[in-house]
Formats: sequence, C-alpha cells, structure tokens
Amino acid sequence: MSNHGSSAPAVENGEKTEQKPKGEQINIVVKDQNSNELTFKIKKTTKFEKVFAAWCNMESKEPKSVRFSFDGSRVNPNDTPGALDMEDGDIVEVFLEQMGGTC
Repeated sequence: MSNHGSSAPAVENGEKTEQKPKGEQINIVVKDQNSNELTFKIKKTTKFEKVFAAWCNMESKEPKSVRFSFDGSRVNPNDTPGALDMEDGDIVEVFLEQMGGTC
C-alpha cells in the first residue's frame, strides 16, 4: 500500500501543529510611566534599536534619556524579541533614565 506522496500536516501529541513562518511577526507594546502605550508589529529577529528609535521619535525623547525593560531586565539595542523569548502582546516598559547628581 502506498500513500502516493500525499503530505499530512505535522502531528505532535495527537494534535496538528502549525508551521510558523521564519519571519513571524509579533506585537510588542511599549508602555511609559504614564501608562501610555504604543504597539509595534515587528519580526522576532528585529533588533530593538529600531523600536527604540521609532518610540523616541514619536515621543520626542532622546534615546540616551530613557531605558527600556522587559520582565524586570534591561533591554539592549542589539536584543531581539526572539532572543528574549517574547510572545505576541508582551509589554516593554520605558523609564526616564535617572541621572546622578551632586550633593
């Protein structure tokens, strides 16, 4: 008996699994200290430097005056959503950078 080259969907643990495209896009929410939110649709391979630049441009902020964090850890410009194991709808918080002063 032959299946004549028919291709069946991938099955894992009795359930069909979808093959996600390599350039999968997710929505990342950037939330500031005033609870204002901006959503960015980006690929999991996109460096956060692009998100930071876009957010700073829209909010008229200098990139060096803010810091971004996800799950309590600082997000660096070279990080990607994939490297941080982010999922669709995850929130990146943005804070004004605290500058040291003199006493």
